[in-house]
Amino acid sequence: MLAYVWLYRGQHERARPLVDEGLRLARGLGDRRQIAAHLSGLAILNSDVALMEQSLALYREVEDVRNIAQMLAHLGFGFLFIVGDVERAETALREGLDLARTLVDISTVALHLHGLGRAALERGDVDRARDCFTESLACERSIGRQSNIADCLEGLADVALHGGRPERVARMLGAAEALRERSGEPLAPFRRPGYERMLAELRIQLSPAEFDRAWASGRTLSADDAAELALGAHPAPRPAPVAAFPKGLSAREVDVLRLVAEGLSDAE
Repeated sequence: MLAYVWLYRGQHERARPLVDEGLRLARGLGDRRQIAAHLSGLAILNSDVALMEQSLALYREVEDVRNIAQMLAHLGFGFLFIVGDVERAETALREGLDLARTLVDISTVALHLHGLGRAALERGDVDRARDCFTESLACERSIGRQSNIADCLEGLADVALHGGRPERVARMLGAAEALRERSGEPLAPFRRPGYERMLAELRIQLSPAEFDRAWASGRTLSADDAAELALGAHPAPRPAPVAAFPKGLSAREVDVLRLVAEGLSDAE
């Protein structure tokens, strides 16, 4: 699982040799589930949608429903940000969302909702995007994963930017930046162009002093205060109940333990 830790942290040069070695070993063993897992890692490293589709096909063969749902999220984001095909992205994300809801997998539900929010923005449906990001944020707050809360803040910031609230947007993005720094998980490279677009629009609408003041103010917010700022007058939907994690483990650590239990080694 060390490869995926480096992937989450954006350190691809450290993740790649581990993914390559794990894939070679999995193929030697003929273990389709582990082949699928390492193809997924390789797909992320290479921004390769075809590899995502291969990984998904293998998970379908072994009827691994939980990982099918997660791969559909990766594929949805791939179609959206790499290929630019909103329709195919929404098809994958809707299928994955239905599976994740059936599994009561709140983390994966949140991921699919976030993707559907991004797709809605691409179609110009700001209201739908707000609803998806708001529900995704409610889920993420129940889990407490700061980097994913930052994702939701950035999505809702994009929505707020459409409404002409530049200072509020700058505060939200400042808060998201601070959450990412605390989590050690940077913005995904494929998300960078949209993020830079928001910053460029803000710098047109705000003076340098206004931008810096709002950004600095946002960086001081807690995750909960930042979420409340992002939600504004839009109440968050109540997420499905989530059991507390045992022994004080974080959500990310629980994910790692689950994958280890499914057959991945710590090194992988």
